This record gives sequence, C-alpha cells and structure tokens, in this order.
Amino acid sequence: MFHFKLQFKLEAAFLPKEMDRLVVSFLKAATLNYDKELYDRLYDKSKSIIKQYTYSCYLPGAKFKENRIELGKKEFIIFFSDANQTELLQLFNAFQLMKFKKYPMRNNSIQLVSISMQKLEEIKDNEIIIKIQSPLIVRHHNPEDNSDIYYTCGMAGFEEALKDNVRIFIEKMDMDVSTEDFSIQTIKGKKSGSACVWKKYRCINRYL
Repeated sequence: MFHFKLQFKLEAAFLPKEMDRLVVSFLKAATLNYDKELYDRLYDKSKSIIKQYTYSCYLPGAKFKENRIELGKKEFIIFFSDANQTELLQLFNAFQLMKFKKYPMRNNSIQLVSISMQKLEEIKDNEIIIKIQSPLIVRHHNPEDNSDIYYTCGMAGFEEALKDNVRIFIEKMDMDVSTEDFSIQTIKGKKSGSACVWKKYRCINRYL
C-alpha cells in the first residue's frame, strides 16, 4: 500500500483555522478538474458517500491563533492515502494537474509544488503504538434524529465512538475483517484550541 506526500508553498506563512475546509476544497477542485465522473462519485450531495481516502497535515512551527494558524515557514505538507488503490492512482493524476497552480484562499494562496509516492509497511503486529500529526475528532452520527456528537480525547465515549467508526467503515467497504476484539487506548493526548487533538496524541490498537 502507498501514500502520497504533497508539499505545498504558501504566499504568506499562515493557514485558515478551519484547515479541513481548505483541504476538502482543494480536493474537490482537483477531482473536478481531472474527471467529472470521479468528482460525482466522491462528492455527489444527493448521496451519502463514505470516503475511502484519508489525509493528515504537517504544519511546521504551527501556532494556533484566534482566527488562523501561523506557521514557521511558508510551506506545509499533506500525507494522503486511499484504501482503494485504483482511486488513489486517479487522485495522483488529479494532483499532477494541480501542480504549480496557485489555489486562492482568503488573503493568501497555496501552491502544490511536489508529489512523492511512499510505500507503507504492512502492519502484522497484534498491538501497535501510533503518533498522529493531525487533529483527531470523532463524530458519532445518530440517523434517527440526524444529529451529530463530536468527541475529542479525554471525553467520555471518545474511544468507543472511534471504534464504532472503524467498524462502520469496514462493514461499508465489505472487508473481511472483524472488529470484535479491536480496542484503542489514548496514551498521551492534548487539546489545541477548542475542539481538536494535536500532535502529542497517541493511541494503541490491538488486533486479535
């Protein structure tokens, strides 16, 4: 399995506080520019679509201010992976078409300048310790009243909600994997801002 390292340059050394909105906006623009069919398959608002891709952001020297994220350099990195390898290759082509194009945001712009593919090692251990580089917020959706609850580390129900999200994803992807003996435990986590878990968060996964 592979993932991409996407390196971006910034016109000014800051990013919006709601970083995810910027990333999703860029992904939508890249897929629409590449293939309308791929865009509709991922972002058709008339359907409930579970995404098979995931990403994390490395923000060098990040300082979280009231309205934005200030960086130590005019650059940042996105690590991008996808459980669907065919889709991953399509998105690679979409990213290639976005290279060196300035993508505007409020009072600033980003520019994709480098794409590299990196092989991910297969995990065979029954227990692992991971350290994440991006915020982790877990959403629990109640389909009966269409309401959402968001969990961060330290909140009661965080680990169960995360485990439930993993189970739902595996079931919808029709993967032959059981989550019955899956568990996750926070070793070290902290909040940054009002609703996110940042770099020092670690967790344990046990697969039996």
